[in-house]
Amino acid sequence: MKVITLWQPYATAIALGLKRIETRGWRTHYRGILAIHAAGRSPDLSDLSPALLNRLRAGAGGSFPSGQIVAVVTLADCVPSAAVRLLYPRRINATELALGSFGPGRWAWILSDVIAIEPIVYRSRQGLHDLPTTTEKALRSVLLRRQYL
Repeated sequence: MKVITLWQPYATAIALGLKRIETRGWRTHYRGILAIHAAGRSPDLSDLSPALLNRLRAGAGGSFPSGQIVAVVTLADCVPSAAVRLLYPRRINATELALGSFGPGRWAWILSDVIAIEPIVYRSRQGLHDLPTTTEKALRSVLLRRQYL
């Protein structure tokens, strides 16, 4: 199973089902189960509206988890961001646009089957990489208990 680290509140937005497109400056050929890890720090959030931030905080119970896996998704596709409106028109809305960077040269990672989980502590690194076996087993155990696998 692969994992990717995102800054908050973007990881929480995915766990809440509000962000179903992750935008990146690089493409991946990987398709399949992907753990969403919340980074230990947050970026400058001044470009997000206070209403959206409040919505995300409320959905997260008041604070954003950090240094933890917060969701599991299926990475279903990866397309140039310029093509996302044509290929996935129902996914583009004001919230997606506010939470993503759809400029030239960007890639849209299409996420589906979002499963929010009780956060699992994990020390990650940047990029897309394999989960260690012990962490993957713990995550699969959580998913099996909830009858997701």
